[in-house]
Amino acid sequence: MVFMVKNFVNLFLILIVFGCSAQAKEGQVAPYGKYVNEINRSFSKEMEKEYGLTCSGSGGRMPQDVEQITMFFDANRHATIDEARELFVLVTEKLINKINQHEKIRPYLREFPFTLANADKIFTWCRAHISISFLRDDGSHYTDGSVAYISQGKRGIYYCSAELQKKKLPNINRADGTVKLGKVIEDEVLIDLMEETFDEALKIVQECRTTKNIANAKR
Repeated sequence: MVFMVKNFVNLFLILIVFGCSAQAKEGQVAPYGKYVNEINRSFSKEMEKEYGLTCSGSGGRMPQDVEQITMFFDANRHATIDEARELFVLVTEKLINKINQHEKIRPYLREFPFTLANADKIFTWCRAHISISFLRDDGSHYTDGSVAYISQGKRGIYYCSAELQKKKLPNINRADGTVKLGKVIEDEVLIDLMEETFDEALKIVQECRTTKNIANAKR
């Protein structure tokens, strides 16, 4: 499966916006909207300070209560699969803890506490949904086969690499009846790299943590 980077991100953000419309009386905002914003702002600052992540968007599923909170981050760094997995799991864990520790939002959560497990049989994404793009300083993705994007889907966590592909722009029909041929440009596309369930990713990360702790204890 191949995604055009810009179109994919724009479409996903639009879906998130529609999914997080908090229903309330006309002219009012549902009370939990304020608490979600508080969590997003505070968590964004923490992730920037601790891991150098920049929040590029947020949203979720909140038609009548808080089913899911979603946050998008940019990381200006190169990442292997192991590095992307560890960061992804860590940030997801921290967001879940952040949500559960916010006492005022608890009455509005679809379930308390939010957990790392799939929400239910139909809604298979984790309650705290994280996406991370790994970018160069100029904002473009690495195209060397490393992880360019990691996020959650219905089947688990999916990893994408990026590559440049030639793309022909549409022809332009001029008023005089002539046609200006569209240019051929190179554009970034995201390519499926691998998928795994969140449980599989969590197990790998936990095993790595245990190994590191044992190694540190022997020093």
